[in-house]
Formats: sequence, structure tokens, C-alpha cells
Amino acid sequence: QSDEKISRCGSKSLGDLIEENEIIRHSLLSTGFAQIVLHTLSHGTQPQQQQSSSSSSSSSSSSSSSSLQTEPQISIHVKNGLLDVLLKLVMTSEGLEPHSVLIQILEQLKTNGEQELKNKAKKILNQLNSEGITAFSSQSSKETDEKIQSLEEVNKHKDEEIHREREEKERINQELLRERQEKEKERKRANEAESKILILEQEKNKLNQENSKFKENQQEIKIQSPQDLPVAIINSDPTNYSFVDNGGKKQINKNQQSITAISLTKVMENGIFSLEGKFSSNEEWGGIGIVQDSYSIPAGSYPNGSPQKEHLVTYHGPGYGAGTVCCKGKNVSGNKPIPCSSTIRAEYDSEKGTLIFFLNSVQQPIFVTEIKEKVYMYYTGSSFSDISLKKLSTPTSGHVANEQAVQW
Repeated sequence: QSDEKISRCGSKSLGDLIEENEIIRHSLLSTGFAQIVLHTLSHGTQPQQQQSSSSSSSSSSSSSSSSLQTEPQISIHVKNGLLDVLLKLVMTSEGLEPHSVLIQILEQLKTNGEQELKNKAKKILNQLNSEGITAFSSQSSKETDEKIQSLEEVNKHKDEEIHREREEKERINQELLRERQEKEKERKRANEAESKILILEQEKNKLNQENSKFKENQQEIKIQSPQDLPVAIINSDPTNYSFVDNGGKKQINKNQQSITAISLTKVMENGIFSLEGKFSSNEEWGGIGIVQDSYSIPAGSYPNGSPQKEHLVTYHGPGYGAGTVCCKGKNVSGNKPIPCSSTIRAEYDSEKGTLIFFLNSVQQPIFVTEIKEKVYMYYTGSSFSDISLKKLSTPTSGHVANEQAVQW
């Protein structure tokens, strides 16, 4: 496109904006648009042919004309465009006093300008005259300058205020950023603390489980370990037997030569029980066994005599026969004789209903089965020392050669 066409389009667009937008009109009136128009129109207002004729009058004027011809010229279409915009502005605006500075140049255009410029200058002057603006007023110029200065001050204050607002906004943004960063740090610290708590809880639970397991194992060890039970006797013949606890070593002393049986006070039920001791070194009448808890052995009773033998099981010493087991009056041989000063032990399992004998820690083959009632352990016939009564967690018996069961 040519410069002229572009200029016309620009002038038309600006004219449309002026007509439609009061802000645009106010801006042009208050920001020195009249001075721009004045400066532009002041270049080359004399027609070019008039300048050529005046150059032939004298040498001095020729020099002046040569100088004018070298001065940059403003295109007619540019001036036309400015006058179109100015005409649109004065036709649609109020407060046209700042445009009084254009009256002189408009008068020159009306007289000496191109025809199109003349017509537009006349229209603008007529509109200014209708608004009572007929000549440039220094007072109006001063007021305009003051207004411009005032507006510049206002703009300066606005710029400063905007700058302060921006600084305040930036400060707030920085504070918000710091707060977000701090909150993020706090969140991370909280998450780390929560993770540590979780780990500690897990470690605590693990320790509790290990502790519980340890306690269970400890309890199991205690259960598995033999439990010492108190030794007390049912002494139906206190003149013949006495019970002695000498520094933890318990023994039953025989005071007379008569033979009788002494039972323990502990009822053997719900478990495995072991009665162990040692018979006197100079007597061969000792024996160990069980008695029904529902039967009380009379004082001075001989173990193999009636009716007491129907309620007893006895593993005899040599005085009753060589290793004989007497079960409810029935004598069965097969166990070794009990030598003097030997350790004898009876192991009763209430769950299995068995009674098994040990001599010097060796299991004997003759044992009793099918015991389905509560019993006391007892001994008979001799002094009995180093007595211990224990409750076992597991049986110590097994199978031996030539073993033989005797039914209760």
C-alpha cells in the first residue's frame, strides 16, 4: 500500500475512536495533541509556486528561497489526515480552549493552502468560533500548561503509587512464598516425625512381642523345670515316726521297730509327680508306692496285710522279697531288690494313670497302669531321708527291657 493510503486509513481509524470513545477524546485534548498539529502544519504552509516566483526578485531573496526549498516538506496527505482528525475532535468534544493555538495557522491555511486544506481549515475555524474560541489566549495557554503540569504531577503520583503497590505486592508475594516454604518444611518435619513415631511404634511392638515371647519361653522353661513341692505327712503314729526338716533336707525318722505306712498330704492329680528319697543303711524293710486318697492307713498297719493291701501299691525292700511289687495284694517280681542306702524314686503320671519305679536313677521293668483315681504317695518300714517331692513337666520314663504292666 502507498503512504497516502496508509495515512488515510490511520486517520479514519483514529477519527472513529474519537467519535466512539470519550477517554480518547480527553487524552488528545489534555496531552498536547494541538501542539503536534501546530508543529506539523507550520512546515511549508507557503505554496511551492509562490516560493519560486519570489526567488527571481533579488539575490538575497534567491538565497532565502534556496534555503526554504531545502527544508523538509510535510506531505499534503499527512496534513489532510491531521485536519480530518482535528475536525472530528472539535466536532465531538468540549473544552476546546487548548486548540486556540491553532487559529493562526488555520487562518493561513484558509488563505494560502491547498483547496482541500482550505475547506477543512474553514470548517475547524467555524466550529471553534461557534464555541467562542476566536484567538489564541496566553491566559488559556498558561491554564493549559498548568493543567498539563497538574496532570503530569498526578501521573507522577500515580506512577509512584503504582510503584509502591508493586513493591508491596512483591513483598507480600515474598512473604507468602516464605510462608509456603516454612509450611512445606513444617509438613516435612511432621512427616519425618510421624515416620519416626511409626518406626518407634514398630520397634516397640517388636520389643513387646519379643518380651512376650521371652516371658512365654521363660514360663515354659519354668513349667518344664521340675517344681519342688512342699513335703508334709499324714502321721497316724507319731510315737513311731517323726518328720524333720534340717536345713532344707527333709527326712522321716523311724523311732520304733514296728512296721507301718506313712502317706504324704499332697493329693496327686493333674500332672506328673516324683517322690524320691533314700532308705536307712541298716534296715531292709523300706518300701515306696501309692494309696487311694479315699483310704486312710490305720496306725501300725502292715502294708501287705488286709484290708489295707487292697488300697496300696508298694515296691518292697529285701525284707518283703527281692524287688517285689505288690499291687492291691497281688505280688509281681521282676524289679531289682532295693539295697541299703540306695536312692529310690516313684513317678506317677495322673494323665496316663501309670506308676513307674526307679532305683538309683535306673527305670525298673515292673510298673502299674490304669490308675484312674486320686492317690497319695507313701513310704513304709524304714527311716527315709533326703526326701524330695516334685511336679514334672514331662515324664522321665521310657521303655526298658522285660517291662511288665500290672493293672491297678
